[in-house]
Amino acid sequence: MTNVKGKRGQEPPDLWQIAFDDERRVVGACLLFPPQMSECRFLAPTHFTNSDCRTVWSVMAEFYKQGGSWDLASVASDLAHRGAPEPESMLARLTEGVLASNAIERAAVKVRQMSLRCRLLKELENLRQSLMDPVNDLDQNLRSTRRAMERFAAESENSQPDLALNCPLLAKSPEPPCQVLDEIAAFIQKFVILNASEVQVISLWIAHTIHTVPSHVQVSPLRLKLSSRPPNNST
Repeated sequence: MTNVKGKRGQEPPDLWQIAFDDERRVVGACLLFPPQMSECRFLAPTHFTNSDCRTVWSVMAEFYKQGGSWDLASVASDLAHRGAPEPESMLARLTEGVLASNAIERAAVKVRQMSLRCRLLKELENLRQSLMDPVNDLDQNLRSTRRAMERFAAESENSQPDLALNCPLLAKSPEPPCQVLDEIAAFIQKFVILNASEVQVISLWIAHTIHTVPSHVQVSPLRLKLSSRPPNNST
């Protein structure tokens, strides 16, 4: 088979290298600036295609879950305890040239999306190899591929930038649920199919419009405050 060319005859990009660059940017930033971990808490070690990034992230995730902070020395010590070879050199490679980022959450979302893309490529390669073997059952291959595509599509929908509204995988101490919001969400889901973020946003909006917000609060998504004096009897 001939290699597929990109636009203007160029070779397609190396997705694995792009994925590693994104992963190193996120892991390196969180290594050097631990507070940034709170903006990437929805990432799990399995979202990293690079083994070094995956290992280091699992160490930092454990520190974060325990409510502690870390530095390069503490992470290197934990890596050594896990049997990682030359942990100091590993951390130096991952942090070289990395700076704090104001868009760390967006970079983390991209890491998750690139992980999905790379795993999808692996699935398609397995399908290609299976189709090349005439002994394999075609119908079974197609059914397996359809299930895989549906699974990837569902995961892709959940990897959009509204992840911050979902329950974080690494939450340290989740807030107690609000009974009113839970009841509203349950009622909505009887009639429509929504993802978790959509249900939360709509429930909050309904709760606001039925005046659960105290009347003295002069902040509302229902109007813009254009005058210096708050209007009377407004919500």
